[in-house]
Amino acid sequence: MQEITHSPGLLAEMGLRARAAVIDRFEQDAQVDLLESFYEEAIAMNGAAEPAKSKPISQLAPQFAEGVPAE
Repeated sequence: MQEITHSPGLLAEMGLRARAAVIDRFEQDAQVDLLESFYEEAIAMNGAAEPAKSKPISQLAPQFAEGVPAE
């Protein structure tokens, strides 16, 4: 932490990387993809025949994946 606070370049780089991470995770398209994957997983778990079209939740937001595949 001391190295970062004493180096404006490192601090700026850290800020830019954090900003990019927030944009990637929370931009509207990413949120729509995430919400669609929740609905598609729920549909699949309830036995509906509709095919899944978006990425699996484990790829979009691994922190929310339960590790139990939907059958």
